Amino acid sequence: MERDATIEILRTRERALQQCGIWHATLFDSTALGQVQAGCDVDTLIDLGKDLKRDVYGSVGPCHVIGDLFPVAVEVGDRQSLKKRIRTRIERDAVPAG
Repeated sequence: MERDATIEILRTRERALQQCGIWHATLFDSTALGQVQAGCDVDTLIDLGKDLKRDVYGSVGPCHVIGDLFPVAVEVGDRQSLKKRIRTRIERDAVPAG
């Protein structure tokens, strides 16, 4: 999906995402860089609310919510769980959706 279309979907669903515990969504990798090709997935980085458990079970719901918004595969990462060695690269190219 094109970057602008992806951002628009996330922006129009911002309130619903926040109700699920997703405070911010950011695009990264090929979608953020505008290098989308046929079959590409949407790479999103999310900031979860402080009330959500920071384990695999606490992240499953928000990941499904984001994934259900798009007609293509979605990769979801929690910003707080990123390793420092990849965080710099991801955040450098990231495009906030809201």
